[in-house]
Amino acid sequence: MAPPGMRTTYGLLIVSLLLFVFGIWFVVAGARARTAGGPPAAAPVATVAELMDGIVSPAAGVVYAAVGTTVTREGVQETRPKDDREWRRVAGNAAALVEASELLKVEGRAKESADWAAIAKAMGDAAAEARTAAQKKDAEGILSAGERLNNSCDNCHRKFQVTVE
Repeated sequence: MAPPGMRTTYGLLIVSLLLFVFGIWFVVAGARARTAGGPPAAAPVATVAELMDGIVSPAAGVVYAAVGTTVTREGVQETRPKDDREWRRVAGNAAALVEASELLKVEGRAKESADWAAIAKAMGDAAAEARTAAQKKDAEGILSAGERLNNSCDNCHRKFQVTVE
């Protein structure tokens, strides 16, 4: 039989090991909950209309205006970003649209419709394509992605009967 002091030492060792193991388990479980689509870090503040006015419309305007062709009596005028700064501006605004597409899916903003999530995803996918095209300085890619982005906006406005001001 072990002396009484030894039992206390072994008991403390076992309790310490159990606390250590459970501590690691709680850290891992918490990390998994955050990466598994847990709640956002902060409660939503903006309404859908505020997201549209503050993020989506201005950012989409930059993407739409980045590339184009205008035909006048004087001739054809091509619009393209002229330097690295302008390309980065287009990429940054496209990234803002990707982020906004995720914000639209947050509980409290998302409409009770599978179409809402699909349309928000389509917006994000098109914006991600525009961002990649801008990073590659691919004007045709921006034009193509801009068309898909516009279609996602039109589909949403039609489906949810939203008028554009």
